[in-house]
Amino acid sequence: LRTWYGLSDGEVEDQVNDRLSFSRFAGLGMEDIVPDSTTVCRFRNILVEADLYDTLLEEFNRQLEAKGIIVKRGAIVDASITNT
Repeated sequence: LRTWYGLSDGEVEDQVNDRLSFSRFAGLGMEDIVPDSTTVCRFRNILVEADLYDTLLEEFNRQLEAKGIIVKRGAIVDASITNT
């Protein structure tokens, strides 16, 4: 989620707390505690140090594409309609 949406670790924590789709993607239920931004950062660093981060991301993308879901980098945008 961090990579696909260009989020900081703190934003990942906030968005997983805020968005049901993000928490479901992370395998978390409504009653689960969302990992804080420090935990997210430490986990990512462990993956990078073990040279697994890119491999894992590629595998996630492969599995999603196999199910017909194509993920592209994007941004969360708060859009509102205004009269001009």
